[in-house]
Amino acid sequence: MKKIFSKSFAAIVVAAALVQMPAIAQVKTTFTQEKRRSGEKPTGLVEPKPVSERNEVDIAMPKKTRGVERYSKLNIWGKTIPDSFLFYRENLNQKQKAVYDTIYKALMKNEEGASLPVGLTEDEFFEAMDAVEYDNPEAFWWDGHYRYWTNSDDTVTSFKFKNWLEDSEIEQKYEEFWNATSPILFYASKLPDEMSKIKYVHDYLCLSIEYDDESYESGNTGGKLQTAYSGAVEYKTVCAGYSTLFEYYLQNLGIPCTYISSGGHAWNFLKVNGQYYQMDVTWNDTELIPSYYNLTHEEMQKIKSHTPKAISKKVIDAHPSTGNQMSYLQYFGALLEGSPYTYKELSFYDPEKSISQPGAVKIYKNNPEILRTVRTGEDLLVLINDTYGTDYTKGTVINFFVPSREEMDALYDRLYKGDLYDYYLRGSRTYAGNGVVYELTLDAPKNTGNSSSGSSASAKTVTGSSGSGNVFSSAAVTSNISAAKNTENSDSGSSKNNGKTTGTSVSSGKTGKSSSPKIGDKGPAGGIVFYIEGKKAYECSEIIGQKDWENAKTLCKNYRGGGKSDWFLPNEEQLNYIYRNLQKAGIISDDNWYWSSTPNTDFSGSAFAQDFSDGRQNGMNPTYGELSIRAVRVFEY
Repeated sequence: MKKIFSKSFAAIVVAAALVQMPAIAQVKTTFTQEKRRSGEKPTGLVEPKPVSERNEVDIAMPKKTRGVERYSKLNIWGKTIPDSFLFYRENLNQKQKAVYDTIYKALMKNEEGASLPVGLTEDEFFEAMDAVEYDNPEAFWWDGHYRYWTNSDDTVTSFKFKNWLEDSEIEQKYEEFWNATSPILFYASKLPDEMSKIKYVHDYLCLSIEYDDESYESGNTGGKLQTAYSGAVEYKTVCAGYSTLFEYYLQNLGIPCTYISSGGHAWNFLKVNGQYYQMDVTWNDTELIPSYYNLTHEEMQKIKSHTPKAISKKVIDAHPSTGNQMSYLQYFGALLEGSPYTYKELSFYDPEKSISQPGAVKIYKNNPEILRTVRTGEDLLVLINDTYGTDYTKGTVINFFVPSREEMDALYDRLYKGDLYDYYLRGSRTYAGNGVVYELTLDAPKNTGNSSSGSSASAKTVTGSSGSGNVFSSAAVTSNISAAKNTENSDSGSSKNNGKTTGTSVSSGKTGKSSSPKIGDKGPAGGIVFYIEGKKAYECSEIIGQKDWENAKTLCKNYRGGGKSDWFLPNEEQLNYIYRNLQKAGIISDDNWYWSSTPNTDFSGSAFAQDFSDGRQNGMNPTYGELSIRAVRVFEY
């Protein structure tokens, strides 16, 4: 799925076609950028709802359990997948196991349904059906829905599958599924150990699959999206698709793995080097370092959305976690997701040659990209100097890893409030275990640009935006700003803002008689001067309301403070100067969140907002809530 790493990460490209790619290798080998909206973690599991249709005539059930020969579940190499991989089956009673085997046989033979060999209560039958679905991702034509019939004593007698595929389509779809999955399985099988195989598969899913936001938001997440097919063939799915496909790959690689459901989300349970862990590939997707990779049961269950339903909890309780040695950070360190694999080998997969000449197999790799560890502000300065020196521009992004949250908090204070503030434009953190992956967007190098006379800010270009969107009635807005009195052509006097002296007021025209404005002065429209560049100055209003993003832009456009009609919602840089030169300097006292007019291009559909309690800027969903609003305008002097 699609992420673009820092510039030192080698681009993932397919090599020139030295060998013509055979038609059978229908598999993704180039990946494009894809990021989700900020602050949104997708789910998408639609719980199968069995429909009871009672028979009019009772069906006699056997008095005792008939012996049922175990089916043989084979991997793609024709070897038996052992019963120990079937974590849900092992928790069933003997009657349920007999029914489980009947269900699986009918499913794999593409039969319409079957009669039960032994009577089960409805609850026992539901559990057996779930067990077959969760243990066996290879039956992708079935999404878990079914009908069933009961006897007069409420015991279940028979069932019928409700597949998302027509019978006539299964063979074609299976061929597509085979073509898409066999190259990944083949090359992963050549890696030397379990953790390498798991990472190869995990990272391929994260790079190749796009989470299906459109289906999730519309509630249309059933059918094939609940199966491994959508992720493997169409590269677009929801959490159930990620989880069943990951399970399919690992089972075929000889690594015990199954599917965990909370009823509203899906992820995985696996056994690695003798220890049991949980993995959420969906949530790991788009992260630089995956945070939900081989977590202990205790760690995963701290997450509210990861509370397993009863049948999944039985599996977890039967196989407790005994260590965290196979967690991502413990094993790989701060290694970027996707690194070091290029997946170029998938373009040249030829099943005939690959199987007959296994010694010729080559898995293409880059040098592994490991994020630099930063513990202190001094470490960060060394990293910036080693990477760029002073040869970088405002907006340059640098990623690094901080081993503990305590160290991150100390660094955070220095970046946002202390001696490192000059390096900060904005930043965001992602937790990875007890550590933090930090993405810092750098301001321009220190001592660049010419300082404006009388201004405490260095000269940087800032561009206004008048905003756009639906018209919002200005009559519905009550301004808490009174028009400034006697500001025209005034060159002296002082005003008060929040109990603090704000300095000299300035004229709105170029009369040649006014003094140069200073940060904190009252502007010609009654606002507070927060930035000066050449003969232009910027003033901001007091808080004029709280709205969502679209209405925030309209509110500023319609604002008429001081009788002026040229107010607009500040962009992210202007908003940061309000924080930096007024709030941080103590000229205003404010700890609200504010909208900027700047869309967040990293996360489609979000916009930047800033927290004035500490200065951090984050991308937020424009409909997330009503944030505070200050309007700004530019004047010449």
